Amino acid sequence: MVQLVTMEIRACEMLTEIVVDEQNGTPEEIEFGKLKTLRLIDLESLTSFCFGGFTFKFPCLEVVTVERCPNMRTFSAGVLSTPKLQCVQLREIHFQKWLWEGDLNTTIRQLYTEMDGFNGIKKFILSKFPHIKEKWHTQLPLKLLDGLSELVVDNCEYFSKALSSNQLQFLNRLEVLIVEKCSSLEEIFDLEGMNAVEGHDELVLWLQELHLIDLPKLRRLWNKDPRGILDFKNLRLLKVHNCSSLGNIFTLPMALELVKLECIEIKRCSSLEEIINKEGEEEGARDKTIFPSLHSIILEYLPSLVSFYSRSDVLNCPSLEKIEIIDCPKMETFSIKNSSGVIVEGSKEPCKRCFDAPTVPIFSGKDDEEN
Repeated sequence: MVQLVTMEIRACEMLTEIVVDEQNGTPEEIEFGKLKTLRLIDLESLTSFCFGGFTFKFPCLEVVTVERCPNMRTFSAGVLSTPKLQCVQLREIHFQKWLWEGDLNTTIRQLYTEMDGFNGIKKFILSKFPHIKEKWHTQLPLKLLDGLSELVVDNCEYFSKALSSNQLQFLNRLEVLIVEKCSSLEEIFDLEGMNAVEGHDELVLWLQELHLIDLPKLRRLWNKDPRGILDFKNLRLLKVHNCSSLGNIFTLPMALELVKLECIEIKRCSSLEEIINKEGEEEGARDKTIFPSLHSIILEYLPSLVSFYSRSDVLNCPSLEKIEIIDCPKMETFSIKNSSGVIVEGSKEPCKRCFDAPTVPIFSGKDDEEN
């Protein structure tokens, strides 16, 4: 590679180093004699150019760009010579953004300390960054959350909450939130410190998908009524799987605000007794249309589920097209009214007549169809 002038490595998700030491630490000198430009971009697993103790010489290197490489802690472990290099570019396009701490290794280490590699990242999986997990609720620079469109909070054994009120204020562009495999998590949104103030707008989230998976101690989605504080009106998909301590999902006033919700999928939540709780219900709320955009409800393996809504009132979901209910042995009626035909899987009723009556008889599973 003695003739190499430009090296660009981009979007290699699993790449951890560029040059591999196959000599088991035997000292060796490597010279990139004509290399002038090195670009390392969107390499989330990259930790260094080389782990080994090689001596690297870059006599002509003038431009180094390191962007969105959040795990890169140093350039190389051995001796490093870059006599013409005077800075590290932090942005591929805006070249005025740069850093220099006297040498390449020190500069890369400073970028790691300042967490600059996270700037511009759209998808963030917390388990891939143990050093960030340790600072998640205390020392995390909140500006790192700004611009995220997808966030995965996973494998956080000691977390009691997923997101604090301070973090929520920087997640205004978040579209997908996945919280999974957190054995101690009790709530998703911590709203303490946020209050509904008359004359002030709610914080509107762009959140469209919420996935809650394998959270055995989850008891609630938020620790105070989000109305007037946080607006979830853009939510389109809710998935809740294997949350064995959850007793219900929404209060009715909260459910009434989810005007864009299209799909609810709830599976294997052993303590879940109802989807909507009557707590906080206001006079006249029962007559309003709920989930006007909802077209699909999937309920599977919910042994404690008694009802979709804890009151006996019939809820109006005008867009509902399909209900799938499997192994919900305590659920006898489904009190949702719809003017259009609705498919109900696991019911003896003809699928086009299921919602002609105020309530729909429900059976425990598809086996009933064979009787």
